[in-house]
Amino acid sequence: MLHDNEHSLRRENSSLQDQLKHNQSQCLAAQAQLTSPQLQCNELQSRVASLQVENATLLSQNASVCSQNESLQMELSRYEARRHADRAELVDVKAQLDAVERDHDELQQLHSRLTCEHDSLLTEHRRLKADCKQAKAKVKELTEQNSTLDREMDTVAQVGFVISMRVIH
Repeated sequence: MLHDNEHSLRRENSSLQDQLKHNQSQCLAAQAQLTSPQLQCNELQSRVASLQVENATLLSQNASVCSQNESLQMELSRYEARRHADRAELVDVKAQLDAVERDHDELQQLHSRLTCEHDSLLTEHRRLKADCKQAKAKVKELTEQNSTLDREMDTVAQVGFVISMRVIH
């Protein structure tokens, strides 16, 4: 009878173990059913939190970009003003350059005319220098002739004096 009792307890134990396994399986299935939506909810909450962080980051970056955009707009305005001033200065400098070029052309023409006049004056100077040399030679010749004539006149005067002295005596 002990043997029957043991056998009966084993069957009952086996049956209880099977029932426990079945109940554990059902419990796990129920937990899985409950866990899956909870996990999905947790994932969604995590994703929402992540998106909120990303959104905050993007808002911060957007504010920074807006600030940079304003700075760039101000810099562009300064650049445009400077470019406008540079254009006006360029027009003024071009006008000055045109005036300088006109003055340069006039000075080149004047230089050419003065060079021609200088060449003419050099030619005239050489001619006058040659004339002067001839005139000096002529003056020297005439001075020598004049000296000779002075001596001859002195001689004639002396001879005339001597003759007039003889005639008087």
